[in-house]
Amino acid sequence: MDVKSLYQALGGELDKARESKTYKVEVPIESGQGGLVQAAGRSQVMFASNNYLGLGNHPRIKEAARKGIETYGFGLASAPDRSAPDRSAPFGWPVAARTALCGPRAYRNLG
Repeated sequence: MDVKSLYQALGGELDKARESKTYKVEVPIESGQGGLVQAAGRSQVMFASNNYLGLGNHPRIKEAARKGIETYGFGLASAPDRSAPDRSAPFGWPVAARTALCGPRAYRNLG
């Protein structure tokens, strides 16, 4: 498939998603995280957050995140799925370490 055909096919799929009301539109948050946020110029209740513990703006969490980024850097690469044994791994499964991945929208326990 050439590039033009690919873009046409993808455009058609996006149009179908919009028509069926399954196309997700991200609304940027204009304030800090919390139960109430500023979005689209007004105060709104946040139902779509994974900030269920209310720690998104906690000073100690923010400072730990800053230190982690200074020490280890930051990236958007996906974590490998460690929910099942990886038979191709050189040291087998499980990995005996307590680790986690943090990103702009996710926390994933790896250990």
